[in-house]
Amino acid sequence: MIQITIDTETASQRLDKFLRRYLPEAGSGFLYKQLRKKNITLNDAKASGKELLREGDLVKIFFSEETLRKFSGREAFPQSPPVPKSGMTVPVLKPADILFEDSHVLILNKKPGILSQKASPDDVSLVEMIQTYLTTKGEITEESLRLFRPSVVNRIDRNTSGIVLAAKTLASARELSEILRNRSIHKYYYALTEGEILEPARISARLTKDPRSNRVTVSDSVPGNQSNPTDLDGNLQVTGEYIETEYTPEEHFRTKDPDGRPASFTLLKVNLITGKTHQIRSHLAFIGHPIIGDVKYGLRNRNEQFRKSFGLRRQFLHAAELVFPSMDGILSDLSGRSFDAPLPGDLRVTLEKLRTCSRL
Repeated sequence: MIQITIDTETASQRLDKFLRRYLPEAGSGFLYKQLRKKNITLNDAKASGKELLREGDLVKIFFSEETLRKFSGREAFPQSPPVPKSGMTVPVLKPADILFEDSHVLILNKKPGILSQKASPDDVSLVEMIQTYLTTKGEITEESLRLFRPSVVNRIDRNTSGIVLAAKTLASARELSEILRNRSIHKYYYALTEGEILEPARISARLTKDPRSNRVTVSDSVPGNQSNPTDLDGNLQVTGEYIETEYTPEEHFRTKDPDGRPASFTLLKVNLITGKTHQIRSHLAFIGHPIIGDVKYGLRNRNEQFRKSFGLRRQFLHAAELVFPSMDGILSDLSGRSFDAPLPGDLRVTLEKLRTCSRL
């Protein structure tokens, strides 16, 4: 027999869903049968599985150790911190990487070059860094990771730096995902783009992803319903996800390229209205203003110029600010607050050198 006390990380979910996470190799029919036979109880009473778990609830599972191992999908319950299968060392989260932390949420300042989530089984990502950090603090164990795995709730590209949200509990994961879904949270980025952009704008389009190449294509948006757009006659079906991006010019630069021809650049503050894969990068490239340093959607010759002249080795894109809506409940500590991540050194140096060139 094993007994599990529900904590903040595992509360706010139905008992049957909790059991399926805890015993992933046991079928739903088997689990419901064990509930009926009182081989699984909630607070020492018979349960249907539909009950919503609260912090402090007691779940008892009257299985043998062998049966528990079988249905858990593991031969043992190791207590070591989670590490990648390759055995690579997980980078340590430092105090400077953490912009905010409470019992439910982490707000992090991600360095460039770090994945938000794994792209392959042996990758080391921000998720592993978060789980190792919380394990070291004693907030989670390998056993508790079987029930809920603290993770990021929004992603930015490997070579994009800046603010990333992470949930430490199931309840906060749901709340954070909801405010991201309903767009009540505002996310602002800094992007250095090709060309001169003089006026702020709010633009829309359609985005289609090719999973094989990990690239997206952008096409013109169409008047009509965003979820099911049509042409003006009402009979054209458009493929791709609706995207919307807002930007404001912050600073302009005029220089010359290596051939002596005039060149202009704009530092934009971008408000990400919708959040799709590579949205900012592909959307700005689509309107003729690709991000400097972007190897997928940018200009190869321009990227090479900035690498040689300014030492810029990645796209100039940084998640700089996060503004939360008014909230209550478990996210009340974040209600109405904003968080800023300063530009990292490589982007600051690029701007300083570009300003110097612009004055010559």
